Amino acid sequence: MKYCVTFILFMLLFSCCRSPHQADQLLDQAGKLVYSDPEQALKLLDSISPSSLKRSSRYQLYLLKIHAAYEANQDISKYPPLYNTARYFQQQGDSAKASRAYLFTGIMDSKIGYYERASINLSEAEENAPQKDSMLLFQIHYHRGKLYELRHDHQAGAEAYQEAIRYHSSGDQYNDYEMGDCLLYTKQYTAARAYYKKAEQNALNLQDSVNVAYLMLQIGISYSKTQNMANAILYAHQALRYDPDPEFQKQGYLLLSEIHFNYRQLDSTRYYLGKISLSADNSEKLQALYYKQLYQVTELEKDYRSALDYYKKYTTYITDYQQDKTEERIDNIVNRYHKKKWQYENHILIRQRTLLVTGTLILILLFILIVTYIGILLKKRREKYLNACQMIETLQHLYLEQNRCQDKFKELLLNKLEISKKLAFISGYPHDKHQAFLKMYNEILGELGQTDLNWDELYFTINYLYNNFQQKLKDKFPSLNEKEIQLCCLIRGGFKTDEIAFVIRQSVYSIHKRKTAIRKKLGMDERADILTIILSLLDNS
Repeated sequence: MKYCVTFILFMLLFSCCRSPHQADQLLDQAGKLVYSDPEQALKLLDSISPSSLKRSSRYQLYLLKIHAAYEANQDISKYPPLYNTARYFQQQGDSAKASRAYLFTGIMDSKIGYYERASINLSEAEENAPQKDSMLLFQIHYHRGKLYELRHDHQAGAEAYQEAIRYHSSGDQYNDYEMGDCLLYTKQYTAARAYYKKAEQNALNLQDSVNVAYLMLQIGISYSKTQNMANAILYAHQALRYDPDPEFQKQGYLLLSEIHFNYRQLDSTRYYLGKISLSADNSEKLQALYYKQLYQVTELEKDYRSALDYYKKYTTYITDYQQDKTEERIDNIVNRYHKKKWQYENHILIRQRTLLVTGTLILILLFILIVTYIGILLKKRREKYLNACQMIETLQHLYLEQNRCQDKFKELLLNKLEISKKLAFISGYPHDKHQAFLKMYNEILGELGQTDLNWDELYFTINYLYNNFQQKLKDKFPSLNEKEIQLCCLIRGGFKTDEIAFVIRQSVYSIHKRKTAIRKKLGMDERADILTIILSLLDNS
């Protein structure tokens, strides 16, 4: 029978039919093969030119292609979504086709991370599904359960799977593995295993090694859940032989390590964990389970330091895995399916969508620019205010220092500061506490005319007061530049870092950098007191 079907397909393909009638015949033939031989159905559908079909048949072609790819276990997310197809059949009153189009669109949305949109499309699929179509309703609820799994809503996932089980009938021979997933998730392990074995036999008949491997692994999981260690290990090893894909192999090794750990066979557990080579491409779930195993093993071995390290890694990855991804990124507004020209779709609708998306992106960009600009302004204003507050505190300190000490150098330097300008700037930030001080300070000092420090005069003073400190410094340490000598003089005069920053109009950070440069030039330790070391060196000279 299979050879007859293949021959018919070959003849149909060879004939290269071009007429609408012949194209519709091919379409009908493909529709009959979607479940029984989806690979052949796809070949047949690929031979049909959309231009040879009328509108209704063209939408039928789009739907059948994705349906056949789905039944052939292909990744349907590579196909354009069926939004327009679903709406067309809905308008035509063909609820079954509209429901299936919404179903596949929801599946594609979930695969690319559009979970909210996937949920909406699955709801549309359920609303349009004929109540008599139990297979369709089963698939809708099954994929709703898968969606809840992705969103980590385990309670809702279990309820959706239970609803799917309710719609499953013994005559549905094409979704045994899906039924197995439903039963496994709802902890009906023995029943799940029965459906997996039926699906496994079908995959063996079709020589579909990838599906055989997946189903054997699921059977192994079901055995491990019922503490049947021997069969769990047997099926896990068989699964590994059927699919050499490295990523699948990691899943198999992880299952084997879990099985052996459950029986406290730590050497075997470590053996299979050692066969897993993680990479950045691995899923958060796989990495979380891997580090969980290592954490549990090292804890039993009483290696608590390693156990803690593995536990930290486990919690990091499990947190990433469990993070809700319902928020769609702005970059995904224009996703590849909307931007890509799909030759089958209405060009006017594509143009309208493009204009809408472009306008949205422009508005979003403008919003981001406005928010960024406001943020910069607020940051600058806050920085000015903080600097003003620091300046006031410094002035207060200097004022009190001047009143209570007889340090002639500080007194001289205070009288050289551009205090009127500083006070004028600070006065722009009204604060009761600050304003009281400013009023008092202005009454005492008045307006000082000097705007810049006269360093020649100050050098003369420092040399007079401190035994030719500046001149000795210059002679003894020629590597020091003028700015560094000035800093050393201010330090010798008893000024603190924040006071120096105020006097020479530099940031505190700049003063610290200059101090570090001095220490390096004079061969000091990075935390050494500059004045103490300099005085020591000058006394020894």
